[in-house]
Amino acid sequence: DCVQELGVVHAIVLVINGRVTRMTAQLRYALTRVCSLLPKTADQNILVVFTNCESEICCNFGKAHLNEVLFHDVGDERKMYIDNPYSLWRNARSDQEEVVGPHVQQELVKGCRDAAADMGRFFIQVSAMPPMGTTVFKERYELKKDIERNTVECLQEHRHMQLKRSQLDEITVAIREASTEEALHREYTKDFHGMRWEFGDAALKRGTPQHSTLCASPGCHSNCHAPCYLKMTTDREDFKNCVAIKRSRVKDECSECGHSYTFHYHQMKCWKEVAFTQPL
Repeated sequence: DCVQELGVVHAIVLVINGRVTRMTAQLRYALTRVCSLLPKTADQNILVVFTNCESEICCNFGKAHLNEVLFHDVGDERKMYIDNPYSLWRNARSDQEEVVGPHVQQELVKGCRDAAADMGRFFIQVSAMPPMGTTVFKERYELKKDIERNTVECLQEHRHMQLKRSQLDEITVAIREASTEEALHREYTKDFHGMRWEFGDAALKRGTPQHSTLCASPGCHSNCHAPCYLKMTTDREDFKNCVAIKRSRVKDECSECGHSYTFHYHQMKCWKEVAFTQPL
């Protein structure tokens, strides 16, 4: 929403600690979420700033890992290396909150001047980038939400089909083991009757269809909070604020189904159990 209000943006700046030698799981997750919303045309508007290193030879971060997440090679002209002057000043202070020693003072002044020059080059680089309309970000975000919802539905349907296949396999084996036609007719009918889970109508809030919080844990068909009063989201961390999670006695677990909040998602449907008949 904040990006859409801007109308246009000139650059997407990725700030990474250059002292870290490899990409952490948290950083990969954050970059993947950001890059999933970027159009292909945004490749030339990406600028990477490595902090805590004054040059490329001081940077420990594996740049190949970054290219894997971005799905393209970020050119050297769009990489910057900045040593944080505030960090230098903080390290240079004595117990009396003063910078002591002429050598330390000179190093600190040099670090601040270098950082100022780097920031000047940074703004020149950003100002030269072509503006991008933000409407495409909203469109890709909505598309991403639809894909995630459809993926959850497909996974649930796949699990149901696996269960149904297992039940039919058991019936097939039992039929083959019937020794005579008389035993077959006596113990089995021509139809299999069972129960299955499927998506039904959305929960209502004052007569209006409203999204609900469901669980995507394998085999779980819990309508954990229907309807849910959180704003509809695809961010797993937001579900910590869902009533079903907050009122649980176990941290970060759902009070309804007992599974972690990370399994939960929003859906404009609710689970219901229905009877079905399968001809044999």
